[in-house]
Amino acid sequence: MITYTVTCKNLYALAAMLIKEHIPFEFKPTRAYNHKHHRNGYGASVIEMTLEESTKHECLSLADFMFRLQEKYNTSFDLTIIGEFHY
Repeated sequence: MITYTVTCKNLYALAAMLIKEHIPFEFKPTRAYNHKHHRNGYGASVIEMTLEESTKHECLSLADFMFRLQEKYNTSFDLTIIGEFHY
């Protein structure tokens, strides 16, 4: 399993595609709970998502996911990977 922390220009489309593909994710806004002093530490709103390597289902890599996102919404996303954790 690989957990990515990413930010992009259009987080709404990214979240919609993650829901459609049934990929677990967590949205962390810049300011938690709309308070000035509770920031997430990344300086921008981010999404943490987990991609699983499975032999039973179709394997979905980050490149495949971004290709599907590009096909569906037909726009550039400017995705930035902040962190990547393998386990």
